[in-house]
Amino acid sequence: MTREEMRRIICGEKVKKGYCCYQKDGLSPYQLKELGTNRGVYGWNWTLYYHRETDTYYLSGYRNM
Repeated sequence: MTREEMRRIICGEKVKKGYCCYQKDGLSPYQLKELGTNRGVYGWNWTLYYHRETDTYYLSGYRNM
């Protein structure tokens, strides 16, 4: 998934960003639906998750988010 695709999905929605940001809400990745990832040679990695019950997107990663 590209950064532009990710931006189109979460535009105007409830989003939390940060490394393992879902843990602050007491969630694990197994409770979330993974929508896409982006991986790079130099560690430009992130994963976009969605939690239906709270209608929240979680962008877990660092650097180019």
